[in-house]
Amino acid sequence: AALGGREAAFVPAVPSSVGIGRAFTGELVGAFFWAYMSLNAATRRRDEAGGRKHMGNGYFGLAQGMALTSMVCAIGPITGGAFNPAIGTMGPFLGRSASGVWVYWVAGLLGGALATACYRVQNFQDFEDQQEAQSEHEADKATTAEPGNPEVNLEV
Repeated sequence: AALGGREAAFVPAVPSSVGIGRAFTGELVGAFFWAYMSLNAATRRRDEAGGRKHMGNGYFGLAQGMALTSMVCAIGPITGGAFNPAIGTMGPFLGRSASGVWVYWVAGLLGGALATACYRVQNFQDFEDQQEAQSEHEADKATTAEPGNPEVNLEV
């Protein structure tokens, strides 16, 4: 009522004219691209040009905004455009039917898991570098024994 009867525009819902298979596929693809883009933009540690390590990416907010806008425009009319289980769950809390909520939860979580697996395979060097750094840190910790330091591991 506060929105003048337009509150349905803010609640994702699978349209009745769309089959559940198309909606599921659209949410799966959207959640995959959203998670995959976010992982690559926000957590990538290696510069492809020179192999240099760096932290962060100053443009990941722009990348996320552009990706989300394009997905909402392209996939939103088919699925309701949630791409996130929490957003897809808003309907029942606002008095709408909960019949299509499972699509947002199953497709969203599956899309995120697939994106994580693809990111892990594509960026394996980042994970190897992290393991090497952790091993070096543990070795340094073990060799720099200070008297009375309880954190020193004497088992080498």
